[in-house]
Amino acid sequence: MITEKRPELSADNPMRVGMINVKGTELRVAMRPGSESRPPLILLNGIGAKLEALNGFIDVLNPEIGVIIFDVPGVGGSPKPARPFRMPELAETMAELLNYLGYQQADVLGVSWGGALAQQFAYTCPSYCRRLILGATSPSSLTVPRNPMAMMTMMNPMRFMQKDYVANNAMKMYGGKLRNDPQAVGKLTDHLAVGVNSAGAIMYQMAALMGWTSLHFLHQLKQPTLIIHGKDDPIVAPANAQTIANRIPNSRLVLVDCGHLFILTLAAEIAVMVDDFLGAPA
Repeated sequence: MITEKRPELSADNPMRVGMINVKGTELRVAMRPGSESRPPLILLNGIGAKLEALNGFIDVLNPEIGVIIFDVPGVGGSPKPARPFRMPELAETMAELLNYLGYQQADVLGVSWGGALAQQFAYTCPSYCRRLILGATSPSSLTVPRNPMAMMTMMNPMRFMQKDYVANNAMKMYGGKLRNDPQAVGKLTDHLAVGVNSAGAIMYQMAALMGWTSLHFLHQLKQPTLIIHGKDDPIVAPANAQTIANRIPNSRLVLVDCGHLFILTLAAEIAVMVDDFLGAPA
């Protein structure tokens, strides 16, 4: 099923990683099996982040929750496509990936850019999305930043050209615990796409957001939805999360005492929150 040679599952190495061709689109995919009584959880990363970036969160997530995570086209180990994908196309690719893997339904957790894709997936492919979790994200490409300088720092092309750029600017970009402890993010800087080729591919991710908005369809989402946002998020102001919560009928907003990367700096706490939400009665 996964074409690349992969290590066997073990307590120390629970993830299977390999390449999957989804109707002509090559994706580098990682999977962790979970309980057959629960649907898998698809994790969607932020701009420029390879699937390894969420290893710290996956490590503390209830092992009964199966995990599917992939490098979006052009990032990490997924080859750059001939042209940028739009958000609806990426959502349909996710559905095709689930079909390939033998699943008819999954839960979805999207962070930052991945949160936009998660919203689109819940709308475009509603039968495939059981529950929805949105973290540090916005309902529009016209994100309302709390700190314009933080947004400018994050969008600087050097972020994708210099390996140390994120580490040196983490306090300014991400806020929260990173203001006092820039190392609290762990090894994230080792799992960001860096280099000339990566910068071009990441522009494809940004192009997917150009003109995108979910404001016209959020009220149509039927999935139970958990929205998590950092109180000290310099990139995406909490007002964006409140807007999403106001528009999705069956939603709940939780503000946490952290910044944009709370899924890493508060990994254990967020993992419990996610497990409780996914395991709660419908």
